[in-house]
Amino acid sequence: MQRTGGVEPEESSPHWFLRYGLAHFGKSLFWSASELLFAYFLTEVAYIPPRQMGVVLAVGLFFGAVADLGVGRAIQSRLSHAAGAAGAQLFGAWLNGGTLFLMFLGPFLPENMRFMYLMATGLLFRIAFSIYDIPQNALMSLATATPAVRTRLASIRMFFSGVSSLLLASALFPVLANISRDAKAWYFLGLGMLMSAVAILTALGLQRRLRGLTYASEPVAAPGRIGLAPAVWAFIVCMSTITGIASVFGKVEPYYATYVIKSAAWGSAIAASLYVGLTISQPAWNFLAQRTSRRRVLILCALLMLGFAALYAMCGRWPNIAFVVAFGFGVSNGGIAGMMWAIFADKAAHLAKGREGIAYSMLGAGMKTGIGVAILVLGEILTAWDFRVADPAILIVIATSAMFLLSATVLGLIWGKAL
Repeated sequence: MQRTGGVEPEESSPHWFLRYGLAHFGKSLFWSASELLFAYFLTEVAYIPPRQMGVVLAVGLFFGAVADLGVGRAIQSRLSHAAGAAGAQLFGAWLNGGTLFLMFLGPFLPENMRFMYLMATGLLFRIAFSIYDIPQNALMSLATATPAVRTRLASIRMFFSGVSSLLLASALFPVLANISRDAKAWYFLGLGMLMSAVAILTALGLQRRLRGLTYASEPVAAPGRIGLAPAVWAFIVCMSTITGIASVFGKVEPYYATYVIKSAAWGSAIAASLYVGLTISQPAWNFLAQRTSRRRVLILCALLMLGFAALYAMCGRWPNIAFVVAFGFGVSNGGIAGMMWAIFADKAAHLAKGREGIAYSMLGAGMKTGIGVAILVLGEILTAWDFRVADPAILIVIATSAMFLLSATVLGLIWGKAL
């Protein structure tokens, strides 16, 4: 990187890490909502069938993947330096807040209009999120200089992601409680407005911190159709696959709480346990990665997840065991995600100089595609086995299978030296 003004954030003040973490927290509220709340919102508040829910979410994610590609190319010039990326993510925060408000108005519409309205607003939400997400992600490479700093920043990202998910999981309690559908609709609308305010304020804080930081990356030619090295492409495929599989556990949990253990209190506690595990484990994963290697951390996390998956398969109907398993999933998946983000930030910094925006837009597109495929599969499974009238144990089977598959995928990629 070539400096043309300002100082590198990690050299000047720890406030850089805090402001980036808070801005990521604001953005993660939107992502966590799409992961934790949207499926439940669509079926239990907007009252659309599970198959339509799967279509709305999956089409939105696939559309978001295409939007990532378009946005990454359209704003590439702004992503050549940290200040430009920080300004772009602030603009995206405003857009994302508005589209979320429109989406949460869906339950107030007549029933025959809801599906198409939710589909349209869901697509707008995904476009806005791309404008918000890509610039902030690109800062992991644009505003850092060393692998150690990127590993630390990745752990901070995961920490604040966990905090955002923990808060939203806690916010599920009044939603899962025995309140009317109209009350749930108003609750979601108010929650969306609060989330938007937090996102805008934290994005503004990061933008002000990086306003004078105008050093730009030096473009380096790289092979590939759009200038990305094969190693970058391969890692995007790996990370997208892992993200899609990991998303299943969180989407099943609200249904598990409602139909298996039938306890709003336990459901909220289990959801919170997952994100407590993800959040509090980040300092430990960062410590281990700095002193051993990211690869060893990935192996340890995958083995931990295998153990918790086996426990869930045997004792998943017991809420206290589910509470422990959710914590373990959070710990192990948090380590996997943090290490993957750190590795990608290195690859983008070294193999995609001058094309960081393209690299992160392709990663975002791949991850959304992976999650979209997982949602479609989940929607079909929940349609084929109606957990509302049949044995809801299918929900435990789905979550356990996802954990086993995620562990096997990570270990397989490491054994094949893809990670």
